Amino acid sequence: MNGQRIILSVRSPEEINLDYNFQGVIMMSNSVQALRFAGTRIKVNDEVVAKVTNFSSESEIEEEDVTGSEDIKEGSLVLQEKYIPVSVGETLSLEGIAIAKDEGQSELKTAAKSGQIVDLEHTTHDGTGTEYEGFFTSYEEEGDVSDGVYTWSGEFRVNDSESIDRDDDNDE
Repeated sequence: MNGQRIILSVRSPEEINLDYNFQGVIMMSNSVQALRFAGTRIKVNDEVVAKVTNFSSESEIEEEDVTGSEDIKEGSLVLQEKYIPVSVGETLSLEGIAIAKDEGQSELKTAAKSGQIVDLEHTTHDGTGTEYEGFFTSYEEEGDVSDGVYTWSGEFRVNDSESIDRDDDNDE
């Protein structure tokens, strides 16, 4: 066993069963399953958008100052500011590589350039995700020599959303 490395994969200490007279250190760690981008799907009006390279969701919360004269820091005559949330908004950002004659990209581009309210669905490899209703606030296509390909990007304003929790809609 000198110089050999043994890797054990166990879920609990009860699973450890060594048949060797082993002298050394056994290190245990919890394995974390990261949510991977591979397998992510974006649909616009039920059309899958090809070659998406980036997806992000950002929530914005507007607040109102409700500080009153009674909101004083203890032991002073200094006001302690108080705020309440008054509105919540969400914006999605998407990017991808332009593909000629892709139905999903065509649907996205048409919606973005016409101001249509559309359904946009974002799911991960396991079929879970979110269905959004809203509209594109911007759309851009660009290409240059250094990249070698055309790319597109868009911003999407969310008006409504609903969680998707399913495996059965992840077939192509």
